[in-house]
Amino acid sequence: MPIQPPGKEAEEMEAEGDSAAEMNGEADESEEERSGSQTESEEESSEMDDEDYERRRSECVSEMLDLEKQFSELKEKLFRERLSQLRLRLEEVGAERAPEYTEPLGGLQQSLKIRIQVAGIYKGFCLDVIRNKYECELQGAKQHLESEKLLLYDTLLGELQERIQRLEEDRQSLDISSGPYIVYMLQEIDILEDWTAIKKVPDPVFTLRGSLEQLVPHTGLTLSCKGRGCLVALQCRYCPLTSALREIGIAVA
Repeated sequence: MPIQPPGKEAEEMEAEGDSAAEMNGEADESEEERSGSQTESEEESSEMDDEDYERRRSECVSEMLDLEKQFSELKEKLFRERLSQLRLRLEEVGAERAPEYTEPLGGLQQSLKIRIQVAGIYKGFCLDVIRNKYECELQGAKQHLESEKLLLYDTLLGELQERIQRLEEDRQSLDISSGPYIVYMLQEIDILEDWTAIKKVPDPVFTLRGSLEQLVPHTGLTLSCKGRGCLVALQCRYCPLTSALREIGIAVA
């Protein structure tokens, strides 16, 4: 390759540097112009935007007011409609025509009928149980009465049979006589002697004190005669002469 002289290269490099500087200066100027025009357009657009924003804000506010007014009107209308519906339902419920009332009421009436039937059946069972219990108690009381009667009858029959047996034994063990008799505690010979002495008395109207005291072998005998009949008072522990004196007509006191 041919070698170029250094002077020429330096000149070329300086020329290139000058052209680049010129180009840079032009570019800076164009940029400044563009930025200035942009700021101006931005200022104009900002002024237009503020007016537009204000206009749009006022429109939005008016629309919001209209919407609020419509909402309040609709709310009031809805309230009146709901209130009228509730009043109509209340009237239907009061007249027992509302389906919300009649359907549950039918179910309640059906359950009431079922419960009444169940209560009637339960009542019948309870009455049967009470009746059976009463009959059992009555039958038990009757059986107890019959058993007590039989026991009492057997007891009385046994006592009476025992008494009859004792009476039979007593009748068989005792000697039955046709009349009353006297059991004397004296010797038989003494009784016969007293009886013989009494028979020898001629008249009962007399004083027997001295005579009978001599006839009776034991002491303590007193006799006295009062009026037409003789009243004999015997004062002794042994009284074998009482019946004998009565047999001969002497009253003994």
